[in-house]
Amino acid sequence: MSIINTYGEAPYNIVLLHGGPGAIGEMGPVAKHLSSKFGVLEPLQSKYSIKELIEELKDSIQKNSDTPVILVGYSWGAWLAVIFTSIYPELVKKVVLISSGPFEQKYVSTMNQTREKRMTRGDRTTIEQLSKEFQDPNINKKETMMKMGELYNRLDSYSPIPHDLSSLILDLDMYNKIWPEASKMRETGELLEHLKQISCPIIAIHGDYDGHPAKGVKEPLEKHSKNSKFILLRNSGHTPWYERKAKSKFYDILEEVLED
Repeated sequence: MSIINTYGEAPYNIVLLHGGPGAIGEMGPVAKHLSSKFGVLEPLQSKYSIKELIEELKDSIQKNSDTPVILVGYSWGAWLAVIFTSIYPELVKKVVLISSGPFEQKYVSTMNQTREKRMTRGDRTTIEQLSKEFQDPNINKKETMMKMGELYNRLDSYSPIPHDLSSLILDLDMYNKIWPEASKMRETGELLEHLKQISCPIIAIHGDYDGHPAKGVKEPLEKHSKNSKFILLRNSGHTPWYERKAKSKFYDILEEVLED
């Protein structure tokens, strides 16, 4: 059964999609912030294929929102928002992409090179150790995945605000099943085809220090979307609401986009 968190007062026309895949609850701080001005829906993804996630999201929106809604997708959730909107355009009036991954495979090498340059010798040693732990059947894989995620989050952050991750639920099975499917969609060009199908406004907000290259989002939007806007957020990494020098500006931009 799907779990849906609501914030603020109805109607719930802002729908937040978390990343991961499987990083359940990570959009909670954003939902709480927005709830003073908007009715916000936070569906917690629970399925293990993209097709099922799309149908789960459709059901959540139709049962809990006045359509069409504004979809706000973060990281993997940005891709999910794009795929969903291309399939059910009548349910969405605007798409907001926060820290999206690049839409084409050719940008992935840039992401890997950026992270490699930011790594210390200790980081490389840690990654090697964690990679070995993934192969050990006696080690808790969720703990290993959390450690790996924390390391990459640090590499993708500019000036991070310390924060509590106790409310975050990491579904490793979801990641292991959804990510290969999503990655293949990018490799084959299917993800880009979904982007091309969207006619409603698309607004992308992307940190200039995000390890996911900004041009991997900006250039496909400029080339394939006639109704898009790309906003580069200065002094911000992958998670802008946890960035000391960008948090306030991020929320100002997001609220303006949602009110427009």
